[in-house]
Amino acid sequence: MFHVEHNVCDHHISLLLKEGAQFVDCTLSDEQLSLFTNYFLLLWEWNKKINLTGLKSPEEIVACLFIDSIVPYRIFVEDQVDSILDIGSGAGFPGLALKIMLPHLPLTLLEPHLKKAAFLDYLIGTLGFQFVTVIPKRIEQLAKESPFLSVTAVTFKAISPFSILPLTASFLKDGGKCYLWRAKPLSEHQHLGAFRLEQEIQYALPFGYGMRTLSILRL
Repeated sequence: MFHVEHNVCDHHISLLLKEGAQFVDCTLSDEQLSLFTNYFLLLWEWNKKINLTGLKSPEEIVACLFIDSIVPYRIFVEDQVDSILDIGSGAGFPGLALKIMLPHLPLTLLEPHLKKAAFLDYLIGTLGFQFVTVIPKRIEQLAKESPFLSVTAVTFKAISPFSILPLTASFLKDGGKCYLWRAKPLSEHQHLGAFRLEQEIQYALPFGYGMRTLSILRL
């Protein structure tokens, strides 16, 4: 087991994660809780050196990054997702949080900022994740250089996806979908190109951090 020097209490973070998960009707195993806690501690420390997130309090980070990312994991099971491409992964959300909930899924993290990609590589190695690849490129580069990458789910959380939606289509298997984590539902006037809106799910975040929407698109 590794040790992380930090100025937050491990036990307090574990309690926040457990309480937050219960708020969205999700029960974490001891292993999942340990992984999420250590993930948080590493993020907290690295964020002092490089800008991984602008969120400041443990409660906000737990609610808006960790819990927000895992709320839809049951939908991924229902949709029989067997692989994920997470675009603009940043500090690993939603991709690595979903990986903790669904450890069997192959995951590709696309993060063009080299320092953030370095954090992701360190996190993956330290926490022992398997079947995870970090690609430090933009999707425009990936579309040209890796045209044979094929997944059943493309995820977006912290970026606006609409200008690059056409590029994601080439990475989706038949029946694949795009999952968009959003602050509010899509406008009925939003242009989606070849995609259509299949479903939107609204949910509340714990600790009073408001409502969020998962928008699911398919070709």
